[in-house]
Amino acid sequence: MRRTCGDHGLFRDDPDGWEAFWAAFLEHNFKHWTDFAGGGNVRSMADVLKFSFSDSLLGTPEELHEQLSGTYWNYFCGTCIFEEGAERLLSVLPDSYALGIVSNGVGEAQRRRLQAGGESKAGSGRESIFATTIEAVRSCLRVWNRSSSSRSFRR
Repeated sequence: MRRTCGDHGLFRDDPDGWEAFWAAFLEHNFKHWTDFAGGGNVRSMADVLKFSFSDSLLGTPEELHEQLSGTYWNYFCGTCIFEEGAERLLSVLPDSYALGIVSNGVGEAQRRRLQAGGESKAGSGRESIFATTIEAVRSCLRVWNRSSSSRSFRR
């Protein structure tokens, strides 16, 4: 978020302004995210971000809120930070185990983060585990979708 604000000339030399903005943004973002996740009036992640910026930066133009939202979403989705040891595990596990991904995150963000993680390995000389995993998940879904018409799912 600091990077996003800095890219748009906000709070560069204003630590108090940043702290006030960040506290307000967290509060508003939680409210809009909860509405979105609960099927309320907020219908997209773009709206969650735009409304959060709008509520946190009162008196600034709507165009700025849209620009900030786009910049932040691109950074958010385009970043893949591995936990310590994860890259090593992902280089060894696929030889012995089928891997899958389960996430409660926003689909677009998760897919783009997986791509970003795979791209970080582009020079490694081996196929990205992420691309392989994504394709495996797609294959499983295709199989499930073909067979699900004859099967019922019960909790």
